[in-house]
Amino acid sequence: MNPAFVLAENGTEVARAVHVGFWQRSYEIRRRDREPLVMKRAAAWHDDYSCYENGALVGSIKRVGLLQNRTHFEFSDGVDPALKVFLVWMTLAIGREEAASEAVVTG
Repeated sequence: MNPAFVLAENGTEVARAVHVGFWQRSYEIRRRDREPLVMKRAAAWHDDYSCYENGALVGSIKRVGLLQNRTHFEFSDGVDPALKVFLVWMTLAIGREEAASEAVVTG
């Protein structure tokens, strides 16, 4: 099951990220009064994501180090700060979900 991720402010939905890819993790982030933002995994074996608005790269989120729990992110100035935090949180939540799934399969 692929849950939707929701960013809300005072009970009002600001953005909703829905899974749109099958073979590769890809999400469409639907926002009020804006074109959707697309977040795509760089490769199936990496936890790195790239974010696009109207086909233009507007940000990237990368896991740093194999055994380290650090994340590096970079966004263009036009991306709303709350949306930046939401996207980084989302990638961390996806990584935890995948790690838990792998533990169940291998354990």
